[in-house]
Amino acid sequence: MPNDLKETQDVYHEIAQSIEESKANTENWQNKHDKFYRLRFRVKKAKTFPFTGCSNLRLPTIETYIRKAKAALVGIYSNIKPRMQVIPQTDQDLNKANKIEKFLDYLADYRIMLLDKLILGCDKMLEKGFFVAKVTWAMKDRTYKEILDMDDLPVEEAVMAYFMPEDALAEEIAKRLNVDMSETVVENNMQEIANAVVKIKAGETKVTVTLQDELYNAPEVLICDPAKIYVPADAGTEVQELRWICHEYFEPVEILQER
Repeated sequence: MPNDLKETQDVYHEIAQSIEESKANTENWQNKHDKFYRLRFRVKKAKTFPFTGCSNLRLPTIETYIRKAKAALVGIYSNIKPRMQVIPQTDQDLNKANKIEKFLDYLADYRIMLLDKLILGCDKMLEKGFFVAKVTWAMKDRTYKEILDMDDLPVEEAVMAYFMPEDALAEEIAKRLNVDMSETVVENNMQEIANAVVKIKAGETKVTVTLQDELYNAPEVLICDPAKIYVPADAGTEVQELRWICHEYFEPVEILQER
């Protein structure tokens, strides 16, 4: 076995062992929170005394307090406009600062959907005592196919396409197909169109191109379940000083296969 492969396996083994040790250390804490979760949502065993199937009603006291506190906490953010405040260094930069505030508000409200994440985070915090938000940069796109059929064009345009310079023809195709020119997909799209232009110039009358559309390219906030967060066994109270933080989560098989 190569040394680098053995070292990599040793690292993975050490990480897995540390995570299992952390899980064992949080077992008592998890059991207590499971009990509180059942109390909050009034999950209870069926009563058999004084007779089987008798009522076992509980007032939603915990849930009532949590909802009131959650509404007050979320209101601190939702009742403020603009969401983000940008303070300019000089009076001349005031207009620029206002534009940045509007852009940040657009990101928070319509791209990241931060308010929905904050509601969930406050709920987790009031139930578990804290919550963890993982901020990542998410990039999503979709792939589709378009067929360029020269027979669908008028004769004049089809003849003109054969005599047009390649750059001009590629630009015309991109315009007709309304190709996405976003930064993350423009290189692939233009390469596909360039390949199609070469085939058309070679005499092909029907060419298939595979294009991409950018669906999302912005920050993403994920609210993590504190019960699925693991830290080293010797961790202190300072999060920034931790050697590692493990977040356990599940994904569909289709997503894993795409990756």
